[in-house]
Amino acid sequence: MTNDKLLIRGGNLFDSKGAIQRQSSVLVSGGYIEQVGEQAENAAALPDVRVIDARAKTVMPGLIDAHCHITYGNANSDQDMMANTTPEFGALRAAWSCGLVLSAGVTSLSEPNSLHNIGAALRDAVKSGMVLGPRLISAGAGLTQPYGTGWGNWIRGYTGMTVVETLDDAVKAVRQQVNEGVDFIKVFGSAEPVTGNASLMAGELVTFSLRELQGIVDEAHRLGRKVAVHARAGQAVADAARAGVDWIFHASFATEAHLELVAKSGAVIFPTLTLLANMGEWGEVVGVSPHLMGLCQTELKAAANILSRARKMGIPLAIGSEAGFSVTPYGEWHAREMELFVEHLGYTPSEALVGMTRDNARILGFKDVGTLEPGMAADILIVDGDPVADITILQDRSRITSVIKDGVQLDLASLRRDRRPMPYEKFHPYATQPLTADKVRRSSKPATRARRENATA
Repeated sequence: MTNDKLLIRGGNLFDSKGAIQRQSSVLVSGGYIEQVGEQAENAAALPDVRVIDARAKTVMPGLIDAHCHITYGNANSDQDMMANTTPEFGALRAAWSCGLVLSAGVTSLSEPNSLHNIGAALRDAVKSGMVLGPRLISAGAGLTQPYGTGWGNWIRGYTGMTVVETLDDAVKAVRQQVNEGVDFIKVFGSAEPVTGNASLMAGELVTFSLRELQGIVDEAHRLGRKVAVHARAGQAVADAARAGVDWIFHASFATEAHLELVAKSGAVIFPTLTLLANMGEWGEVVGVSPHLMGLCQTELKAAANILSRARKMGIPLAIGSEAGFSVTPYGEWHAREMELFVEHLGYTPSEALVGMTRDNARILGFKDVGTLEPGMAADILIVDGDPVADITILQDRSRITSVIKDGVQLDLASLRRDRRPMPYEKFHPYATQPLTADKVRRSSKPATRARRENATA
């Protein structure tokens, strides 16, 4: 934060109602917005005011990514994500990743499932000024049970999961995580189809009983924390709504009957379509298996159908990219979620922009960001072009000409520093399949071996 005055002059201002105010100025002082419009323009004549010429550009609030795994390190497998990284290296890597996220115009985010307890520590490091990064909130490692996840007994060694056996265990885990400073409690409410422990169309196996889930929610709420439940389908979505959770992640295979329960409960759904779209559309470019690509295509189609219905029913949707995986790397795809909301869920570009700024701020509890009004924190983007006319331009980093965080214009080039991955960050399989004698006999290698033997005879 700085006490210097900054005038962003003559830009096309995207306001909190989704409209564009042409040739409007914003005056920033002490890290906050002081004036907007004509009153701001009058400051141009004052001494010691630095001016940014934003004519013909869009001036808008910083993006808020409601589902960004800032601690995952662009993981390429479950093992990469939860087994291969120490808390010390993981914390430093997360701090480095903050620069990539900022460079894409994301000035606030929510970490929905932290490895170790890095998310809460990173939040405080950013707030204290030790780390330059987006403001954030964070869950701890999500609560789960050995049965129902599909990940096997080795799940107990994963740093991104808190394994509990009973409701008493779960209540103790909630209390411990609150003591460690988490902003909300994450619960794995169901398995994943990709683990083979679930059926795509029939829904996933439910991890916790309704009684257990209600007990977790009651304790978290008693301690002043919201609860988010990973629930892609069916009974898991219904149980989450019945238990009174605050946020439901995904809900891709829910039915209209399930949505009616969600609507009555007041819960918010976080679709996170970008991971599905990236793998389903372009997975073959980076070696995603045809099977997994097919699963993602099926889920995206189901999600588009049911979540467009959720929107018509008035269920609030949060816009988050699921960044942090190898197919959704930091700084690349955060804004694509808005494009997918437009393409699949019936949003206009203006509605999507409001969703990823003002509405996400309200949902996540960020009180002083999301709009460009006097008194709000000066998290501001200057964009070459009009995202209301073309929502995809925010995916082009070259079009984001300035990122201002807490009133400070950031050096975008310095935020995108390259680094060398360490060998222990990645899971290294011996092979993709067993080497049997029959495979060798059917390959070209035996002939090669025979020629070599003849040559040495």
